[in-house]
Amino acid sequence: MLWKGVALAFALAASAYAQDEEAAELKKRVLEKVREKLAADRATLLRRVERLLDEEFGKEGRPAPAPAPAPGAKDAPPPADDARVKELEKKLKALEEQRDAVAAEVARARREAQDEAIRKEAKREGPNDLVEADALFKEALELHESKSFPKAIRMFKRIFYQFPEEEIGYTSAYNVACGYALSGKKDEALDWLEVAVKNGFDHFDHMRKDPDLDGLRGERRYKKLLMDK
Repeated sequence: MLWKGVALAFALAASAYAQDEEAAELKKRVLEKVREKLAADRATLLRRVERLLDEEFGKEGRPAPAPAPAPGAKDAPPPADDARVKELEKKLKALEEQRDAVAAEVARARREAQDEAIRKEAKREGPNDLVEADALFKEALELHESKSFPKAIRMFKRIFYQFPEEEIGYTSAYNVACGYALSGKKDEALDWLEVAVKNGFDHFDHMRKDPDLDGLRGERRYKKLLMDK
């Protein structure tokens, strides 16, 4: 959890808003499309990997052993097997990047469908300006610290959807990630961590030390997010 100074101390009452039938139906349709797209993309990636393996190892057979370098020779070229393995690793890395792009798109669609009611709530009830956002941030922070994660997450999301490019907005997105991480929802936590960084959150030293994120340290997406930061 990242602390942020709050100028005002007044409290803002927040009420839970039940999803209406239209939002629920929209969520159902979008999630179904997401599931179909994810299944199709996974199958496509698997076929591509299988083709790569066939090309490298299945069709042509193993290459003849490379000739031994002459005595005293320097900078001998790598054996043929090593070169093919490196080429295969490059292709697999490219496929992994494609998979990450698909996963990010799926996460975005899922997030938009699930949070439709929260966006409506934010438009209707605020925060309408940064003063109200500060007050709501303080209230959400207190809920987070008392481990009322679902309520805190909802409030932080309201702030983010109203002010996604402001510091208080992308800091709220980071705190959503923290709430999900502490709730054991790793995929949602990683989704929101990526949202926070994409929108401007750059406190990477804090991110590395934050105990809220301890459950994510071994995740590939977490490591990739902090690479070279």
